[in-house]
Amino acid sequence: MYILLKNIISPRLISDALSLYDEHYRVGHINKQVFEYKMDGSKLPFHFEEFFHHTVVQEARTKWDFKRYKFTNVKIRKYPTGTFYERHIDFHQTEPNKIYLSFSITLNTHFEGGEFGLEDDGRPRQIFNIKKGDGILFDATNYHEVLPITYGERMSLIGHFIADRN
Repeated sequence: MYILLKNIISPRLISDALSLYDEHYRVGHINKQVFEYKMDGSKLPFHFEEFFHHTVVQEARTKWDFKRYKFTNVKIRKYPTGTFYERHIDFHQTEPNKIYLSFSITLNTHFEGGEFGLEDDGRPRQIFNIKKGDGILFDATNYHEVLPITYGERMSLIGHFIADRN
């Protein structure tokens, strides 16, 4: 299952996320070329915390039935021209009483390529062209990928959370 998130993030949060990245980025592990800033979930700026808990979680509850949840990871990721994220799943070891969700929100417009590929519940891969301010929320046990950036730099806000099933 997945949800396409239209205009999910405000211009202010986009600006703040890009500023946080500029201040704190570190080299990531993807192809030695993709860069990321990983936010400590316990030290998120208040307006990000409010966004995740009130906006992303509310959207998730429209498709998944859960109660308690915990964000495990929040990142701002930059994909320069020529980079990509290989096909993968975010959670390999799962428990039947848990729901594992991930989201990816696009923060900018100055790039080409970088489409999001998702294999939803064993179906053939679907390709999504996610625009600035939009995103996708999906079952993190499904395979997904970011296709190569052909021009510019793609900036994304990415997160993962685990929830207890009702």
